[in-house]
Amino acid sequence: MQYLRWFLQQLLYNIYIANSFWVKVPSQGTIPWVRIPSPAQTFFEIELAKKMLINQRRRKMGNTLRQSQIQEFLLFKSSIGASDAYIRRCSYELRYFKTWLGEKEVTPVVMLQYLSYLHKQPISDWYRKSNAQTLKACLNYLRSVDYDYPLPDFRLPRIHRKKMCYLRPEDIKKLLKTNLSPKELLIIRLLISTGLRLSECCDLEWRDINFSTGVIDVRHGKGDKFRVVVTDKPTLALLLRYKNKFAVADQPSVLCLQPMGLRSAIVRIRNKTGIFFTAHALRRTFARQAVIAGMDIIWVQQLMGHSSIEMTRQYVHQLDTEDLVKTYNQHLPIGI
Repeated sequence: MQYLRWFLQQLLYNIYIANSFWVKVPSQGTIPWVRIPSPAQTFFEIELAKKMLINQRRRKMGNTLRQSQIQEFLLFKSSIGASDAYIRRCSYELRYFKTWLGEKEVTPVVMLQYLSYLHKQPISDWYRKSNAQTLKACLNYLRSVDYDYPLPDFRLPRIHRKKMCYLRPEDIKKLLKTNLSPKELLIIRLLISTGLRLSECCDLEWRDINFSTGVIDVRHGKGDKFRVVVTDKPTLALLLRYKNKFAVADQPSVLCLQPMGLRSAIVRIRNKTGIFFTAHALRRTFARQAVIAGMDIIWVQQLMGHSSIEMTRQYVHQLDTEDLVKTYNQHLPIGI
């Protein structure tokens, strides 16, 4: 690519030289010829001087990722409204790459070595792709700031599709009939009946709940987006009883839990019931059961807060063997 750029520069330079013209300047004894550069050639020479200064600065600073560049990228993301959680994740992943990189320069070979290093680590496909995606976003920003900076491009790692975890109706009944504390029961009903994310459930406040209509305002969704979800009457009744008996005075939060505390509560519930699930598995269960009950997938997308309907399809199209057999028997293709 660098040789192609050099060839084009030389070609343009020769064209601009051909477009210049010569004039005779009278002098004593002889009449020399003087070349007058064209405006296009003058512009080209200015651009060439700028490129030489950039190359000189690059040789002096090196082609490595510096901490000041990482801070500039994080400041840019904050200026366009990125959430604090996203900024923290980007900061951690870029520091992880900076520690691995050391004093090495960022070249295509080094980037391939880093991706190979990520593949060998005992981390999930999602985290591996997230790490590479953050790094690619940072490099793209640096390109936009200094277009001539030779930062390499690379492909993002693929995420291998796995069967998503969700609860079947009999598991939900068993979960709700288990001897749980009022707070644990409220956690399960909230996650299953609304499809809230774990962080959204932790951020839920009493002022966000309309007890007459069942509408819940999600003020800080993923990407700090606002949306509305709805819950059923049994969950509203449970919320009202919990508020009257267990709510902390002058505390706006419903559960008064941080994400780690909510995860610990789910682990305790798993140990009591013997049913393995996560907070996101309950969210996935909500989407799947809503579609099975006949809800249009467009409305499911709105309730889930997905940016595209394709993401919602991935949630609800994870059917197991029993579902396939049941659907096949109901709609027998041959019909004889």
